[in-house]
Amino acid sequence: MEITIGVLVSLILTILILSFVLYKDNIAFRFAQLTFIGVSLGNIFVIGVINMYNLGLKPLFEGKLILLIPVLLGIMLYTFYTKYSFLYRWSMGVLLGVGTALGIRGWIQTRFWNAIVATARPIFAKGTPLQMLNNWLMPILVCAGLYYFTFGHERKSAPSRGFSRLGKTLILAEFGAMFASLTYSNLTSIASRIRYIIDVIQSII
Repeated sequence: MEITIGVLVSLILTILILSFVLYKDNIAFRFAQLTFIGVSLGNIFVIGVINMYNLGLKPLFEGKLILLIPVLLGIMLYTFYTKYSFLYRWSMGVLLGVGTALGIRGWIQTRFWNAIVATARPIFAKGTPLQMLNNWLMPILVCAGLYYFTFGHERKSAPSRGFSRLGKTLILAEFGAMFASLTYSNLTSIASRIRYIIDVIQSII
C-alpha cells in the first residue's frame, strides 16, 4: 500500500474513532467526530453551491428563463429572519408540497404496490416444489402478519388466536433477522477498518 497523507489521516482518524471502545467518550473521539461532521457539512455546502450554479444560474444565464422560478423560490428561503419572512412561507410551502407529493408517489410504488405484486404470486404456477410451496406460504404468512395488527377485532376462537399468534411470531422473526443483519454489517465494517489499520502499519514498517 502506498503511504500518502490521505492514508495517514485516515489511519489517525480511524484510531481516534475506535478509542471510544476502550475509553468511552474522550477528547480524541470527540475531535474525530467533530472533524467528520465539519468535513461532511463543508462537502455538502460545496456540492450545493456547485449544483446551484450548474443547474440553476448557468442555464439561466444561457436563456432558460423558466429556471428563474426555482431560483427565486430558493432565494426566498433566506428571508426568514427579515421583515419579508412571509416570502419564506411561500417557498417552504412549495418545497413541502412538492416533496410530500414525490415522497407519497415513491412510497406507494415501492412500499405498497410492489409489495402487493410480490405477495400475489400464482399459486398454481409450474416450478420446483420449493417454489410452489413458497407461492402458497407467502400470501398466508402476509395475511397472518396483517391479522395480528387488527387490534379492534376480538379473537374468541382458537383458530383466530392461533392465526394471530402465527403473525406475531413471524413479525418477531423478521425483527430478529433485521437486527442480526444490522449487527453483521456493523461488525464487518469494524473488521475492515481494523484490517485497514494493520495493512497501513505493515506498509509503514
